[in-house]
Amino acid sequence: MWRIAFAGVAALVVAGCTQPLCTPNETQACACEGPGSGVQTCNAQGTAFSACACAARCEPDSCQGHGTCSVDERGATACTCFAAYEGTRCERCAPGAEDPEGDGTCALERCEPDTCSGHGTCALESGAPRCTCAPGYAGERCTACDQGYEVDASGACVMPTCVRERCNGRGLCGDDLSCACFPAYSGEACERCASGFQDADGDGVCSPACTATTCGGHGTCVDTSGTARCSCDALYSGPDCAACAAGAQDNDGDGTCAPACATAALACTSPAACSDTSGIARCACGRGYVDDGLDFQGQLRCRWVGLLADPGLPVGSASWQVLEDAGVQWLASTPGQLDPGAISLPFNAPGLRRFFAWQQVDVPPATVPWAVDVKYGSSNAGVVRVGTATVLLPTSTDGVVSACVGDTFEPGPMRVSLGSFEGLLARVPAPAAITFDSVTLRPGPECPAPGALPNGDFNSSADWKLENARITTVAGAGALRMPSDGCNSSRATRLLSVPSRGAATANALRLTSLRTGDSLTRGSVGLDGKFLDLPSDGSIMQWCVPAGVRGRVVNLTFQAVLSVACGVPRSGEFTIDDLEFFYDPDCAAPNGVINGGFQSNAGWRLSGSAALVNDSNARSRVLRINTPTVCGGGAASQNALVPMPVGTAGPALRFKYTAQGPTSVPAVILDSNLQQLPKTTGWETKLVCIPPQRAGLELTLEFNANAYGGCGVAISGETASFDEVELITDPSCPAE
Repeated sequence: MWRIAFAGVAALVVAGCTQPLCTPNETQACACEGPGSGVQTCNAQGTAFSACACAARCEPDSCQGHGTCSVDERGATACTCFAAYEGTRCERCAPGAEDPEGDGTCALERCEPDTCSGHGTCALESGAPRCTCAPGYAGERCTACDQGYEVDASGACVMPTCVRERCNGRGLCGDDLSCACFPAYSGEACERCASGFQDADGDGVCSPACTATTCGGHGTCVDTSGTARCSCDALYSGPDCAACAAGAQDNDGDGTCAPACATAALACTSPAACSDTSGIARCACGRGYVDDGLDFQGQLRCRWVGLLADPGLPVGSASWQVLEDAGVQWLASTPGQLDPGAISLPFNAPGLRRFFAWQQVDVPPATVPWAVDVKYGSSNAGVVRVGTATVLLPTSTDGVVSACVGDTFEPGPMRVSLGSFEGLLARVPAPAAITFDSVTLRPGPECPAPGALPNGDFNSSADWKLENARITTVAGAGALRMPSDGCNSSRATRLLSVPSRGAATANALRLTSLRTGDSLTRGSVGLDGKFLDLPSDGSIMQWCVPAGVRGRVVNLTFQAVLSVACGVPRSGEFTIDDLEFFYDPDCAAPNGVINGGFQSNAGWRLSGSAALVNDSNARSRVLRINTPTVCGGGAASQNALVPMPVGTAGPALRFKYTAQGPTSVPAVILDSNLQQLPKTTGWETKLVCIPPQRAGLELTLEFNANAYGGCGVAISGETASFDEVELITDPSCPAE
């Protein structure tokens, strides 16, 4: 016995309990050393007349399922292990026991062929063989006859003679030699089939006969073979015709099968589609549509009402989640207007974008691409994100802008978000807030399908918007002709949905172009406003689609310009043909950057002294920029795609570089943000965090090296090399 402190008073430790000194007329809790609990009751004199007693208790896993648990006279738990186990908690195999399957199940014996004496099946239970005896046998090893059976002359367990002979083996013989027939049999000696049973094949075995309910009312029953079998009606299957056959369904669960959509052959006119969820296949309008009656041909008409709740942004709408503490304001419309409200979103610093309002929506599959119609007012650009697809809206002043959504999202639940985007240049005066007045997400039949490039052979003017350009056809073959003189240039434009999904998705474009006339005529092709010069000799041009526009719908533009004064009698023309999408493995951009390892010439725009060369240190190919003179460096750039944050990991640029020489300054430029790099004597890895507001958007990425001062002054030994460029997510960079 020890005296210890307990709850501020002296206490005793007795038999595993910490027992406080008595407080008169109180019942006090005791602290147990192990599992259990106890109390003591004190009388008016402060003497305990009910002392602490801490009782241990058994838990379900006290013996790990390999024994039985009990509490001994000392108040401690103890395990009585099964025969094949030992240990304080029955945690290991006993001597002579094995774990043949390696699953923690111990056994003193194995199941052998003769374990059940040839009259049953053996299985291990609780570490020991257990027999399931065949009919007529009993006992631990199936060595005895079961109740109601007897041993015949051969030593086998058989039914008693009375049952075999008197009741024909179809019932039990009583003490008075009367038969209690088994189900399906009747008669004094169980010699015939009971009502509802038959022996049509005369084999002496009675089986259920056909009844009105045998086939559930969905088939015809025949039992002439001795077994009742159902011949199911059309649309039904199964032994009792209770299941629907292939191509049929019972989606309403009323027990009646009807043709499923796959076999109903309904001619539904899009956007209506067949639906059998009600139990009857019929043409139904999908999510976002309502039934608008039948047309004159009896076809269902569907009217689009939208997927978004409160598309007019009524003041305080609970359907839209907003960042109230970020300067978001709800605006009321002029009384009497149909549009119930608007929302004003603050503008961010130059080059940044943030979403301030969003709602969750379940976007169904569609037979045409998706589009957004947005009414908003601002001299700056807005942005709408549908799932992972980002749509940059052009500047607008209180007008409705329609834009196509790219293919970067899969149908299903996703967010539709509203935000602001200023672009690269700060505006003067400072940008104001952007106001969204209404937002509609709808199927866009006017939008191009991802990767589709119809009329790339220019056999007609379809799909092209022509300005001073023309499409001509000779002997069935067409071509785009782009004339230009000093007074007029020409342009041809179309929408292009750049694909982004799939292992071998088209990621490059090619064409042929030929210049005739004045050699000063310059032709170019551009995606999203970024142009490349066209070849002038009729050769094939092919180039990678920038990673930054993949998954977006952008303008594809051809233009021809002659740089002479208006009125000078000179002219030229570019002829363009055989435009097509194709897949080029060198154009793959697994990390948002094309050819980040510089193993080919794809993807990068090189200027000055920049070149892709073999590294002298056997690092394979690298980007090398020499600076032979002051102002005589070079650069390499491309339009990359910033990845979306993953959890708490934000977007980042990672690359390796080395820079030698005292004068040249290497740098990396993300859009217009230049970051100079320190000189190194060997290869170093650099990580540059990208603002998470840029996630999912195009990023102009450039590496350059130059020396500053008096241009033209010769310098030597000035080189910068770059390799292993990739856009990633990194936990050290902010995700929001």
